[in-house]
Amino acid sequence: MKRTILGLLSLGCILLMGCTQQKVDKVESLRDAYFQIAEKIVNKEEISSKYIKKLLNGYNYKKDEEFKIEGQNIDGSDYIQQPYIFTNGNESLNITYSNFNNEEQISPLYSLKDEKGETNLSILLPEIDDTKMRYMYIANRDNLKDHKKLLEKLDNNEGKWRDVYIKVIDNVCSTNDMDIEDIKNLLGVEYSVSEYPYDEKSSLGLNVVQYIFEADDEMFMVQYIKEKDKIFNVFYNDKNTNTINTVVDNKLIDEKKNLHTGILTYVEDFDKQRELLDYENN
Repeated sequence: MKRTILGLLSLGCILLMGCTQQKVDKVESLRDAYFQIAEKIVNKEEISSKYIKKLLNGYNYKKDEEFKIEGQNIDGSDYIQQPYIFTNGNESLNITYSNFNNEEQISPLYSLKDEKGETNLSILLPEIDDTKMRYMYIANRDNLKDHKKLLEKLDNNEGKWRDVYIKVIDNVCSTNDMDIEDIKNLLGVEYSVSEYPYDEKSSLGLNVVQYIFEADDEMFMVQYIKEKDKIFNVFYNDKNTNTINTVVDNKLIDEKKNLHTGILTYVEDFDKQRELLDYENN
């Protein structure tokens, strides 16, 4: 634990006070920094505080709030996460230092915000019983056209309910008049249903009726606003590809709000992460 605390303090010292006198060459973008750091992690190369300082010299940053779980490590010591957030225009890079079982770890999370929405890239370290590195890709958009284009680009359409998802969200963004029994017939399975207030603190008095369809490797959820008899949220989880897709019609709640679409998935490698970023920027 002492070694971990010293490691966290040393990173803070370098970022706040510039403890090293070594000549530095910063990267041209935080995107480049993400890939350099993440590739070192995947290749199990050592990443020192001095390396981070050198790579990100000159970028604006802030030390975010520390996260701690007491006694979480295997030896009973506290588990600590200390994030540092670097920014450059519409991109940011979150570098989190942690001490999982008293081994120092660095986790990078890259974010790009533009007029199209927000994209996040990260890597997920393997679990103890798993040796596979996972390359995360998240894309949030406010229009259906971009959402569907990204789904096509990902080309992970193995799920048997994917076509149903496309059909339902097309309806939500046009007439929004699809009945739950129609969706049930398309999916071919029974559903469970529940009802609850949209927001107990809201004066709108709206209620959500939630339908969940499940198979061994897929989950499909549809939420209606009861008082309007229209679909508010469509959520599809393909467990085989670890993909979550969603569309939320926020205008049912507030006309001033935009449609929300989201994709969370894991792609093959860094090349696919780069390809998706380049595709979005064209």
